[in-house]
Amino acid sequence: MKTAVLTDSTCDLPRETIEEKDYLHTIPLNINFAEEKFVDREDITPEEFFARIEETGELPSTSQPSVGDFLKTYEELEKDYDQIISLHLSGELSGTLNSSKTAAAEMEGVDIKIFDSRSASLGLGFQVLLTCRLLENGFSWPEIEKNLKVMKTNTGVFFTVDDLTYLEKGGRIGKASSLIGSILNFKPLLELSGDSGEVTPRGKVRGNSRLREKLIKEIEEVFQEEENVWLAILYGSRQREALLLKEMIEKKAGEKEIDLRLWQREISPVLGCHTGPSVYGLALTAGDFLA
Repeated sequence: MKTAVLTDSTCDLPRETIEEKDYLHTIPLNINFAEEKFVDREDITPEEFFARIEETGELPSTSQPSVGDFLKTYEELEKDYDQIISLHLSGELSGTLNSSKTAAAEMEGVDIKIFDSRSASLGLGFQVLLTCRLLENGFSWPEIEKNLKVMKTNTGVFFTVDDLTYLEKGGRIGKASSLIGSILNFKPLLELSGDSGEVTPRGKVRGNSRLREKLIKEIEEVFQEEENVWLAILYGSRQREALLLKEMIEKKAGEKEIDLRLWQREISPVLGCHTGPSVYGLALTAGDFLA
């Protein structure tokens, strides 16, 4: 059986990673600035996007791929594949998953497997990479799904922002709404958990240095329990803070016998619409399923 993998533009995988696998495809979300519409990562880069919102203070909106967009993509893939594994941004954060399900229900000539990552950015990207690796090693969909479910519950995206305005305005703030009005002079630590698929608060600290220390403590606990770790440093326009965090992580990993794969990525403009430019943090997954 010939299988394609479809994900969306919020997976934040490097373009070269996607292009080197001819069976791996993406469908983009969209960014809307008043009368202007941009295709995520195609019409506007992360650098251009974050520069624009910092300069103008605009609060853009986003839109998911339509059912028609998915139908067009599925029909194109149907020409060359018998099965499509379709993994997408958390259904708690976007209607992308529902669009994929509705479109898949209208397809008859190809077997489409839909999977809710319950994550975003490289939290989703990690699941795509695992799917590709398992496919290339001859695993069937039931075996892949079993591994993805384990990975999903062992994946977290941890991040901070200078304020919660973008998350609040975009309606993606989830349980972190409890922090609104209480983070003056504090940095909130937020988590997108693979269990819930929504943003939840993990606490707040004073300043970037203490926030990095708190993140490092979270990572150290993982390093003590697991030998196989995938980790991605993520950021909007706060590359300096992100690189400081990366240096600290590399130092800690060097002190342990850890099989660490480390990425560094700017988040997609679509995700940036809901976090703002000040975001930085990490995506983390660990366990024997990575061995």
